[in-house]
Amino acid sequence: YPLRRQRQMCIRDRAWTKDGKALCSAGDDKIVRVWTLPATAETEWVAKELKGAAGTITILKAGAGPDHVISAGEDNAVRLWSIASAKVEREFKIPGVLSFHLSPDAKLLAAGCADGVIRLLDAQSGKPVIELRGDVAGLKRIADLDWRISAEVLESAFQLSLIHISEPTRPRLI
Repeated sequence: YPLRRQRQMCIRDRAWTKDGKALCSAGDDKIVRVWTLPATAETEWVAKELKGAAGTITILKAGAGPDHVISAGEDNAVRLWSIASAKVEREFKIPGVLSFHLSPDAKLLAAGCADGVIRLLDAQSGKPVIELRGDVAGLKRIADLDWRISAEVLESAFQLSLIHISEPTRPRLI
């Protein structure tokens, strides 16, 4: 598949859409590019550009549906983008966000922050649900987050334990 060469500085992250029909990329130029798979191998790929970030985009993940992608970056904002409209649908300010992950049921957004805290937010409203603070022996950076099996278990890469959050107001380590 030939790609049309477009100016994009360093690509920091990439993600497939939920349906696997488009590849998204983002980076230093503050633009999310969506490369939809062409119908034939001879068709040229042309990227749709999603603009609106104020800083370098460092994290990119698939949204809950095939028309959405989520980004975060140096401007401390997590943005839910609509690919069809090329617009930001929701934006949450999360100071020091280094990683994030949407729960499997798309109800919670977990954000790992530079201060070592995992912040859980309601994915619709952006309102804080709870902050998870662990004994991380001085570690202040969360490398990655992921939900395990269901929306009840969240794994943070800097810890050797899992955080069980079936009751978001009373998380416990397992």
